[in-house]
Amino acid sequence: MKRKSILIALTVFFIANLAFSQTMKVQTKSGEKTYNVGDVQSITFGKTITGAIEMVEIPAGTFQMGQISIAEPVHTVNITKAFYMGKYEVTQKQYTDVIGSNPSQFAGKPTNPVEQVNWYDAVQFCNELSKKEDLELCYTLEGGTTWRCDFDKKGYRLPTEAEWEYSCRAGTLTDYYTGTTESQLASAGWYDYNSNNTTHPVGLKVANKFGLYDMHGNVWEWCWDWSAIYIAVTFDDTTWPNSGSYRVLRGGSWLNNNATHCCSAYHSGDFPVSRFSSLGFRVVMTK
Repeated sequence: MKRKSILIALTVFFIANLAFSQTMKVQTKSGEKTYNVGDVQSITFGKTITGAIEMVEIPAGTFQMGQISIAEPVHTVNITKAFYMGKYEVTQKQYTDVIGSNPSQFAGKPTNPVEQVNWYDAVQFCNELSKKEDLELCYTLEGGTTWRCDFDKKGYRLPTEAEWEYSCRAGTLTDYYTGTTESQLASAGWYDYNSNNTTHPVGLKVANKFGLYDMHGNVWEWCWDWSAIYIAVTFDDTTWPNSGSYRVLRGGSWLNNNATHCCSAYHSGDFPVSRFSSLGFRVVMTK
C-alpha cells in the first residue's frame, strides 16, 4: 500500500512538472536528445575555440521561429548544419585590428561593440578576417553589384536570420533567453531603459545556454538575409529572399529600443548602406 502511494505521488509530480516544462530537441553526433530548457545549469552545448574571436559551437537542430504579435507566423525551422558563432559582438579593437580604422561613435572603448558599420562593412570584415587567418572566403562580389555567400566555405560570415534566432533562443520559448519579464531582459542586455545612452563592454550581462553574450541589446546585429514577410518565404537555415531593400537586423540596441525590440523573435531591418551608432554585428563559421 505504501509503495502504491509513492508511485501515485511520483506520477502526480511528473504530470505537474510536465505541464510547466518546455523542452528542446537537439540533433547531436550521437543522435537526437531532448533537454528540459527550464534547467539552465544542466546543459553545456558547445566548446569554445581559441583565436582572434572567441567562437562557440552551435549544434544542428530544430526550433520554432517567430512569436505571435511580434513576428508571425510561428513556424518550424531546421538548422541542418552545426556552426560556430562569435561569443561576443565584434568589438572596436577586433574591427580596428582587421580593417585598420574604427568608425564607432563611442570610439576609444576597445571592448565595446563596434558600431556605425553598415552591412557591406560587416561583409568586408568577414572576408578580411578570413584572409588574415588563411581561411576560405565565404563572400564573392558578382558583376560589381551582387554579393554571394558560399555556405560550404569555412571562412567567417554573417549569420542567417534563422541561425541568429536559433542561437539567441538556445532552446528557450520565452521572449528573452532569460525569461519573459522586463527585469529578466535587464539581466541579459543593454536597452533604452538601462543603457544610460551608450554602448557597453561586451560580456557584462548574463550569457544564454549556448554561452553567447549580448544577443539582447547593446547593438543591433546585421544578418545575411534580405528582410521579408515570413509567410512569403520557405524556411530552413540557408533559404532567404534573394533580393530586397533591407537587410535583416536582430537583437535590439541601446538606442531608443524598448523591451519588445529586444525579443528573441523580433524581426527588423534597414538599408544595407545605413550607418548608425546602434548597428553592429557578430560573425559565424560553418563547422
